[in-house]
Amino acid sequence: MSLARERAAAVGQETQCILAEGHYRTSAGASIDLRALFAQAQVGTRSYPPESDHHVPARSTLWERADRTIRPRE
Repeated sequence: MSLARERAAAVGQETQCILAEGHYRTSAGASIDLRALFAQAQVGTRSYPPESDHHVPARSTLWERADRTIRPRE
């Protein structure tokens, strides 16, 4: 993805506003409230500073890349 510098700056500023306000409005006019998602993310966040003695359970991570085109129903 390549954005012109000015457009990238505008997208960044818009993102900062959305994060600060906790919601945004779609182009169709619907209001999307992100506050509950932010709160859930905060509750689920754990900090492991380098000096801490902690045990992190071993997990495997699966990455999948799929190129798909979604076509509207006719």
